Amino acid sequence: ETGKGAGAATKGRSGNGMTLEPNGASLANAVNDFNGTGVNWGTWQGGSPTVNGQSTSGGVHVISAMHQTDLAALPPALTTASYSYAGGPAPTNGLGMPGKIDALDVNVDFSKQQITNYHLQASAIGAWDVSGKGSIAAFTGATGINLAGSCSNCSGGSMGTADGTAHGAFVGAAAEGMITSFGLSSAGKSISGAAYLTR
Repeated sequence: ETGKGAGAATKGRSGNGMTLEPNGASLANAVNDFNGTGVNWGTWQGGSPTVNGQSTSGGVHVISAMHQTDLAALPPALTTASYSYAGGPAPTNGLGMPGKIDALDVNVDFSKQQITNYHLQASAIGAWDVSGKGSIAAFTGATGINLAGSCSNCSGGSMGTADGTAHGAFVGAAAEGMITSFGLSSAGKSISGAAYLTR
């Protein structure tokens, strides 16, 4: 268990509150209390880790927040917010090779309880460009929101379709930040990662 408001991602999948058994894996790229935010992250590598009882490969990215937002107590004036990438462990492909997050921006409408746009650009084997939207309840719950887009070089050098999910939670008394995990697949390739965003 990775802590309150935890997200995890591995092998093209993401989730919230998932149970992790390291089984000999070691935690790499670990950061505790990033810039005093109470946000922690890292990547479990090697060994035979399982997530929710399922074996994984390519690293398991985890992120958690000690101070998860009580959305019911948000200031009434906070109706919309935009979040941008601020840090996190390097994403990896299904073979565990590290990549990078090129851009991650999320727009939220708190008055309508919606993630209005989740846009991710990342590199690992291919160049991934996906977006999605959905309810805050799905995003912070078990189902997550669906992402769809493209991956160049994932399918023999051509542009292929990509899809997956994103999960997350808000951080701070006034939702000053967001933690998220994402997992994507395209033509048998995959990428997964976790990130912290601020507004």
